[in-house]
Amino acid sequence: MTPGSLILGTPYPDAIAGVHVGFLLAIGVLGLAIYARYRDEPSMPWLSLSALLSLIWLLAWRGQIPGPARLLPHAMPLSGALFSAAVLRYGCLSLDSRNRLPDLDRGLRGLNGLLLLAAGAALLLPPAWSLPLLAPLVVLTALGLVVAAWLRLRQGHWVAIGLLSGALLLLAVLLPNGLLWIGYPLPGTPAFWMNVFQVGSGLALLSFSLGTIASLHRLSEGRVSELKLALDGQRVALNKASIDDVTRLPDRKLFRELLRKRVQDAHELQQRLAIVSISLSSYRTLRHGIDGNAADSGLSEIALRLRQSVGSGDLLTRMGSDGFIWITQIHAGGELLDLQGRCLGLRRDIGAPLANAGGVMVSCDIGVSIYPDHGGDIDLLLRRSDEALYRTEQAGLGEVMVFRPELQQQSHQHLRLAKQLRQALIRNELVLHYQPLVGLENGELRGAEALIRWPRDGVMIPPGEFIPVAESSGLIVQLGEWVMQQACRQIADWQSRGLDLPYVAVNVSAHQFRHPEFIRHVEKALIAFPLSRDRLMLEITENIVLDDIDRTSALLQQLLLRGVSAAVDDFGVGYSSLNYLRKLPVQAIKIDRSFLQGIPEEQEAMSVMSTIITLGHDLGLRVVAEGIETVEQQMFLSRKGVNCGQGWLFSKAMAAPDFEAWMIKNQQRLGRAQALVG
Repeated sequence: MTPGSLILGTPYPDAIAGVHVGFLLAIGVLGLAIYARYRDEPSMPWLSLSALLSLIWLLAWRGQIPGPARLLPHAMPLSGALFSAAVLRYGCLSLDSRNRLPDLDRGLRGLNGLLLLAAGAALLLPPAWSLPLLAPLVVLTALGLVVAAWLRLRQGHWVAIGLLSGALLLLAVLLPNGLLWIGYPLPGTPAFWMNVFQVGSGLALLSFSLGTIASLHRLSEGRVSELKLALDGQRVALNKASIDDVTRLPDRKLFRELLRKRVQDAHELQQRLAIVSISLSSYRTLRHGIDGNAADSGLSEIALRLRQSVGSGDLLTRMGSDGFIWITQIHAGGELLDLQGRCLGLRRDIGAPLANAGGVMVSCDIGVSIYPDHGGDIDLLLRRSDEALYRTEQAGLGEVMVFRPELQQQSHQHLRLAKQLRQALIRNELVLHYQPLVGLENGELRGAEALIRWPRDGVMIPPGEFIPVAESSGLIVQLGEWVMQQACRQIADWQSRGLDLPYVAVNVSAHQFRHPEFIRHVEKALIAFPLSRDRLMLEITENIVLDDIDRTSALLQQLLLRGVSAAVDDFGVGYSSLNYLRKLPVQAIKIDRSFLQGIPEEQEAMSVMSTIITLGHDLGLRVVAEGIETVEQQMFLSRKGVNCGQGWLFSKAMAAPDFEAWMIKNQQRLGRAQALVG
């Protein structure tokens, strides 16, 4: 063979081999040089080591490694095993598989250990034995990198495309060599396939290098953004106190200074700015179920995602315990529709599972105000962004809401109503109405539901109007405690006068149920009045249950030990999830009134209702139906074995004196009916 010619089936000539050696050496040296410059990319040394080990593999194949002749046959399988281990380590670090792909990472680390064992075996076993042992491991290495890179691409890590293409190439050139190593004959000669592998692995390393360079470019852009932020804040903050410890974002004071400067620049350049308030409303609930350090780690991960998603010149800060504010320019000709699309993109980024917080998923609400459309003062802009955010949270539709003037009027009405509700609670102006729960076969009184009412200036304020105000203003806990005490007071009074009411059901809000003093509030209401504890039933909704099912179950168990029963209210509306009922110590379910619509006219509605009733009975629960309005609905439910129900067919909710009169008439009617039967 002459230099400069390439003959299939033989090693390529010295001239080409020299170029290949220089190429691999350049990748190794360049990788080390880049690592010396960018220490934030820990995968670079392993990429360099992979290139150098590939070089050793090439030289071992050509018989050009100096050393004892007895060790030369072992050099190829040894360098091959170490090359594969280094490539695998590079891929894991480059993809951050430990945090982003924890399940797959465990398998990849185990594979790395097997490769190191194969390297040790290559020194002890003859090549005829060590190569068949190594073949499936190196092929599995390339396959594992393909899977890992593909999964990271699906998570939005676009720089993984370099590693994916390199791993696919590596897999393609390793497969035929792996078959040769285990003794499977292929067309051509082993030297030809070794040529193919050497060239293919070099191209794979090149692809790895390009992907890493792209990753470093992104890192460089992030550093430029951070540098710009630091320069902007240099005149107002020169120490670490201006950075939030958890999210590494500007604190509130620094952010306000930066925002003030940004608004001034926008005024001079006639630009428009969007002030975007982001609330991680669901994260408040999740904090109760995860470790404090994990909660902070999850918040830090969300902040990192936001930094990667927003523009390099944008402002971002943490606001409160679980909120962020993002300031971005609306470019000339840019429409609000485009801004809303960017906000929805942020929501998707935030909503992905948090690797650092046990894989929990977080939702967010977003409100927006625009400079100069909605004002020129930063306090006014922030306030109006908050007003839009509040309305988004209230609507609960997962939309992005932009401030409108009417929102301000609604906010003023909300504040005024909250103040009046607080005064009404202090002055004891609220009242309880009671709606009877009756047996569907004979109309016997089985219990009552206590419903809060607010008469104001001769007009009854609907609960749907003031209950959300109580929840958002923090009054709901105090309001719920008052309802429990009043219900216990009333049932004790009726019991002392010989009016037998089996139990009173009281609705419990999510805020009230999660309050650390909730059990004490229940105990306080029961101790204050002489009544049996089984006369009080607490009704909780499905969203309370599923926020943290283990904590919910523990609290309900504590209530049950104290003699207080519980029911799941509005069953089937929030989640239509049935499996959790097995885990909860509840005694009843109340089927939401919406399931009665269409009964008995619609067969589908009757089938759904029958399924829910059967499920409740199979689990040993009392089944209560809400919203019964017709005799036909009553008859259908009675045939299905529903224990009891409530609705306008029997009675609306009544004030205590009217309910007392209704109880007396009901007892008299049942007495006359029993006398006739007797």
